[in-house]
Amino acid sequence: EAFVLLQGMVAANPYSAQNWNELGSVITAAGDYGLALICFAIASRLQTRLGRAIHPIVIRNLEEVKKLLHDTQGMVADVNELFRPESAFKLRRGISAATHVQPGQWTSPSHGVEYWTLSGASLERLVAYLLDLGVDAVSDVTLGEAATF
Repeated sequence: EAFVLLQGMVAANPYSAQNWNELGSVITAAGDYGLALICFAIASRLQTRLGRAIHPIVIRNLEEVKKLLHDTQGMVADVNELFRPESAFKLRRGISAATHVQPGQWTSPSHGVEYWTLSGASLERLVAYLLDLGVDAVSDVTLGEAATF
């Protein structure tokens, strides 16, 4: 399934704003606007952490999903709140939800195995990087890949 492949792409390069933006787009289409907002916020944050301007597509997607959240749930979202140290749990939980693969998506449903494409040390390093906790989380190769959009 394309969604699972996209989750794998995010796990393979979690510092790619483009991968997070694409994942957010698919999640938006599925109707989970809160989770999509987290993906777009991560895409935006990755670009600012790299000292780059936020790509116009990411800005547009963030604004559209914020509007959808407001129109459907009356929610006003502040994405900056997600990147405060006290929000680490919320950020970690959002990343885990976005990269969670349901049983049957990657194996037979009878196996009932839960799987996260991004977890453990990789997840913790990404969270620390996004929160700007002094973690140098990306290699030169990843930086090059993250720079392209």
